[in-house]
Amino acid sequence: MYEDSVESGCDCQVYEDSVELLLLSLVVSGQVYEDSVELQLFFMKQRDELCRRGEVLLTPALNYTVQQLTSNIDDKRREQTSREQQDDDDRKRHAASAAVVKASSAQVSSALTVSQPTNCHEHVRMAKKFAE
Repeated sequence: MYEDSVESGCDCQVYEDSVELLLLSLVVSGQVYEDSVELQLFFMKQRDELCRRGEVLLTPALNYTVQQLTSNIDDKRREQTSREQQDDDDRKRHAASAAVVKASSAQVSSALTVSQPTNCHEHVRMAKKFAE
């Protein structure tokens, strides 16, 4: 009876879907993620022990292995690290370009204030300089 209900209702897709949800819904770092991974590994080991790796119960769920889960998790961690690195690079580029713009506008502003004469004598001096 147990064998029939498990065999008919449990397939590899269920495990793949649960792992995909685990990987998509959680950040790859953090306590909740680590606990979820540990729980999934525990369930898979229990499944393997109860089924005796297919000797007692042969189910498609056994097709999804701990090695596949570990590989998927490692892939997601690499993707997360790459994404975080890209975000950091983008932030640095944005900060650098903002600093350049700020410095350029400060230079233009200071150049404008320096070149503006403040009294009549400076007007005359600048006019003579321009005429030469």
